[in-house]
Amino acid sequence: MFFADLRRLARREVTFAEIDMAAYLPRKHLSRHNLAFAERFLVCVLTVARKLREPGVHEPGVHEPGVQWLACTAEERALRP
Repeated sequence: MFFADLRRLARREVTFAEIDMAAYLPRKHLSRHNLAFAERFLVCVLTVARKLREPGVHEPGVHEPGVQWLACTAEERALRP
């Protein structure tokens, strides 16, 4: 789904606000997002997913410090130019 979003953005077929990824982000900032942001955001999503699935890691609740750290790190990386 998100890979198709990147392809459509790269071909300039749609704006960021029109892609599936936009549904998972605050609408307030959609006008500032572009292909570069979408690429960084996808990398962060995949990184968090991989870290949560690493062997030996229990399935944490969303309020545990480790999950909050991953979410904050992903958000910071996605928002960094």
